[in-house]
Amino acid sequence: MASSSRVILESVWRNKEVVGSLNVGTLTGQFLELVDELNKRYVDAVCVGAKTKEANDFKLWYLGVVTNRNGVVIMLGTYLRNNVVEVNRFGDRVMMIKLVLDVVVVNLVSAYAPHAGDDFNGHIGKFSDGYVGTHRGLGYGMRNEGRCILLEFALAHDFVIVNSCFKKRDPHLITFKSGGCSTQIDYFLTRKSNKNFKDYKVFPNEKCATQHHLLVMDIYMRRKIMVGVPEATPRILWKNLKGERVRIFKERIGLEQRSFEEADVNQLWYQVASLIRGIAKDVLGSTSGKIHDQKEAWWWNADVQERVKDKQAHFKELMCCNEQEEFDTKKTIYKEAKRLDKKAVRE
Repeated sequence: MASSSRVILESVWRNKEVVGSLNVGTLTGQFLELVDELNKRYVDAVCVGAKTKEANDFKLWYLGVVTNRNGVVIMLGTYLRNNVVEVNRFGDRVMMIKLVLDVVVVNLVSAYAPHAGDDFNGHIGKFSDGYVGTHRGLGYGMRNEGRCILLEFALAHDFVIVNSCFKKRDPHLITFKSGGCSTQIDYFLTRKSNKNFKDYKVFPNEKCATQHHLLVMDIYMRRKIMVGVPEATPRILWKNLKGERVRIFKERIGLEQRSFEEADVNQLWYQVASLIRGIAKDVLGSTSGKIHDQKEAWWWNADVQERVKDKQAHFKELMCCNEQEEFDTKKTIYKEAKRLDKKAVRE
């Protein structure tokens, strides 16, 4: 007879979607950290270069041939996962998800390719030389000698590279950093006719990936969504029905019972149930009905949380190193902390 919580659907306007991209290599033992980071950055959809089958708040679509490594993952959050109408997979490197957002059809494509040999070459350089319109002249670094397949592909299909459209400081352009080498190899491409993208940014210090950085893009499209708002409903504390309270509860029922001969079966049931609930609430008490939000890593015990904090602290120290010798030392310490962190999460 305890009251149960309900979810009330409300229609609200939503103006912005945040799309992300991140190559983490593997999510074993650190998936919950990624989910927490995405929630902190309000990311609604993310293309992940990794192998995982867990999802939590995100619904996940995976593509890959090897069962324990590599692959392409698209994760959609609460406001997008129920709008998917089609999923297409091409080989083991390219996957496309089609979403219908009100009257707008959006195709979200995740593509992964190594940057070596004749494969997809991703260094577009700082300037737009020869690719005006596709490259807006606000890139990073030097363009590779010879062909640049990414720019040729974008030019042929009337795409614009979002990374080259906004003026940013170098730390917010770099998407890959290892030792003393920094480069830009992760990109967002969209149609030139698409005017809905308003900004993009790189978060250089996300702790769930040491070399690749989280890249996000803001897309503005006004649409109406249905949001489930949990209603705070108090619950009777039936666990307190023991000891002296059992006697008090029985006496109250006996004193306040009434005659229901003139009522039909349904009315009789409702009146008796209301009487019992009212007495139970007075004698046993009830909860406040408040709803407490939980983080994705809520189940971690104190030891696991301490390991995670220790790993994150070593990662910050690693990112602050300027000398190669110091960097190598800090990297060894960080790898050991990361190994212990994964072991604690698995256990």
